[in-house]
Amino acid sequence: KGITSTNVDPDLCALCSAPFPVYGTGDDSVQRAYLEVCCGKRCCWDCPRMLVRLASIVTDHSALCPSCNIPYNRRAKDKIGSLKKHAKKGAPWAQFVLGTCFEDGSNSLSKSEHDAKRWYEKAAKQ
Repeated sequence: KGITSTNVDPDLCALCSAPFPVYGTGDDSVQRAYLEVCCGKRCCWDCPRMLVRLASIVTDHSALCPSCNIPYNRRAKDKIGSLKKHAKKGAPWAQFVLGTCFEDGSNSLSKSEHDAKRWYEKAAKQ
C-alpha cells in the first residue's frame, strides 16, 4: 500500500489532471507543483482538491495524501523509508530527493556527500 508508480504525465496534476500553472518567463519560469514524497505524484498548489487537503492537515493530523492515502504527518524515519523503497525500485524522483536529504542532512539522515553523490548519480542515469 502506498507504493505506486509515478504520474504518467509529469506536467499534469495527479488530482485534477490540469497542466501546472507556469509563473515567470523564459529561464525564470517555474511550475507551481507539490511533490508527494510518499508516492511521487505531483499536484498543483492551486488545485482546489489540494487546497482542501492542505486545510485538513491543519485541523486533522491524520489527513491522507490524496494520491496514495498515506498519512501526511508521518515521522521523518517513515518518510525516508518510503523514499528508499521508491529509490530502490528505480524511481529517479525518489533517488534525487534522497540525494538532497543526504546532502542537507535532513529528515533524520546524517549528512553524507558519498551517499548524496551515489543517489544523484543513480537519478541522473535514468
